[in-house]
Amino acid sequence: MESEAETSRRMPIADVGHPVLVIEDNELNRAVAGRQLGRLGLSHAFAEDGRDGLERAMKEPYAAILTDLSMPVMDGFEFAAKFREWENSAAAAGRERTPVIAVTANVTPDDMARCKEVGMDDFMSKPVTLKRLRETLTKWLAVNPGDTPSLSGPAPFRHEQDNRETSPLPQLAPQSFSALRVIVVEDNETNGMIIRRMLRQLNCAAIDSAADGDQALTTILTAPHGYDLIISDYQMPGMNGLQLLKAVRVGAPGINRDIGFIMLTGFADNFIVGAAFKLDVDSFIVKPVTPRALRARIVHVMTTANRIKRPMDYSEISIDPDEIARPRAPREMKFAAPPWEAEDIDGAGIVERDLSSVRPGSKLARDLYTEAGDLLLPHGQTLDERTLDRLRNISELDASVSRLMVREAAR
Repeated sequence: MESEAETSRRMPIADVGHPVLVIEDNELNRAVAGRQLGRLGLSHAFAEDGRDGLERAMKEPYAAILTDLSMPVMDGFEFAAKFREWENSAAAAGRERTPVIAVTANVTPDDMARCKEVGMDDFMSKPVTLKRLRETLTKWLAVNPGDTPSLSGPAPFRHEQDNRETSPLPQLAPQSFSALRVIVVEDNETNGMIIRRMLRQLNCAAIDSAADGDQALTTILTAPHGYDLIISDYQMPGMNGLQLLKAVRVGAPGINRDIGFIMLTGFADNFIVGAAFKLDVDSFIVKPVTPRALRARIVHVMTTANRIKRPMDYSEISIDPDEIARPRAPREMKFAAPPWEAEDIDGAGIVERDLSSVRPGSKLARDLYTEAGDLLLPHGQTLDERTLDRLRNISELDASVSRLMVREAAR
């Protein structure tokens, strides 16, 4: 079975000239669609309903349009009918025909027939797999010379049964999580049961479980669908949470390296913070897990892009328990002077700030260490919004990152 990572690599990412328009009323469905298109190297734009999509599609050309069917204001059927009517008018003279692809769930044969009647070209069942998305867009975007499908005749409308994998999440409504596929890695049966129950209350599409990292990797590789998110405990027999995170980021065969990863931990395990941060964990949740914290972390992780580094960068990170749990003596912590301090002898421009008040774009003026003495960030690093957000999450476990010495960004 082809992994998502392999799917992304095999996408013919020729410049198709225009972005893909996604018409979807659910905020997190839009976010996940954007994430998938980004993996395929395709630029994209969003519209929140059919009317918004129609206005955008009439103003500028798009390589393809992916539209939900059930939306407020104007649904996908009405959008497609009006867009095709406009395309056939003099107002659209010179504009090439745009492929319109329905993306929805629980569609009936009557709905499929109606899609064809209003001029849609293809159909994808939610949740949409990355493989299915790639295949469909490859067919309609003409990314390979000579592979352009004919758009002049009847569209080869095709229905995919139930090919599941990656997809949406939402704001607050539990039904909005209806395409999220999660694997919970937890050796404590009671804890795992509680988390799975919370996920069921969010109406997630798939909730699978594993007792340790090895079992999780096997489950991910053999499941008939892909996963959007791993929620893993740290302390487990066999392969622990850090080892699992490293295996994912380094590139375990058949597993998508940028899959969302939330680490469950307790205050007693705060020594893992540094290693997990370097391995680009997406978020932490301190036990005991609450429904509010779980939902908030999931929404944040699935709507925030994780900038994954090269596999070799992760392979060099030590996760040896004896090493990362060893307290560093103060003398081992080297606080190098920032290069600009020679100019700012009186410390002008360098201030100590509470983490919550540090402005994005500020530069770290001192090496930042965890309480265990593990270097999190070197001095001189620019603190963007994503880095600050990750530090805020870590500060719940490690108070040493709650205040920073920074050279502030200009207002």
